[in-house]
Amino acid sequence: MNSNNNNVKKKEISKENSNYPKSKIIIYKTSKRSFKYNIIEPGFYPSKTYLAYTLKPNAYKIPNEYIVETTYEKKEKTIICSINYIDNRPHYTIKFGSNSDDFISSNYSPTAAANAYLKAYNIKKIEYKQANNPNIGSMSIPNSKMNGIHFFGLHLKQLNHFRENLNGTARIYKPFKDLTRQMQIIRNKSISNDLFFRF
Repeated sequence: MNSNNNNVKKKEISKENSNYPKSKIIIYKTSKRSFKYNIIEPGFYPSKTYLAYTLKPNAYKIPNEYIVETTYEKKEKTIICSINYIDNRPHYTIKFGSNSDDFISSNYSPTAAANAYLKAYNIKKIEYKQANNPNIGSMSIPNSKMNGIHFFGLHLKQLNHFRENLNGTARIYKPFKDLTRQMQIIRNKSISNDLFFRF
């Protein structure tokens, strides 16, 4: 038996369960985590001149005007992730609460947005505990990290295939009046961010 085999890192097993676009729900599981994606707006890939990619080795294409509701972990935490190109550069937003200011934005990377969200979420959780129990003293903020690609679902093969076929055809968006109240807020937030960064 070759002892070198013991030093070979096992490749993480993953499985994508998708029937998109017939179903807006996509399930993605790895040996460590599971994610449920509700595709609100699939987005589209910009022209090659402006199309951005995630870092290598994966180098996933980054869509524009994309909104997805992501549920993760056993406690089923739910966030809404969106990507919009502003001045030809992708901006990543994560909405994580019921208040209008419960969101973070980053123009750096999906992982930067994911980690900023986790920090903001942990701070809010600590503040809530302290507000409900005056006897709790200062608490350290957990240094949580997450691959933003999984939060934003940029690795989803069926969705990427759909966008590839969509490019070059007319893009149809659900009318604003047909959106839920929460989705109307998200779309308005995307437009507000666009105007903020432009002006």
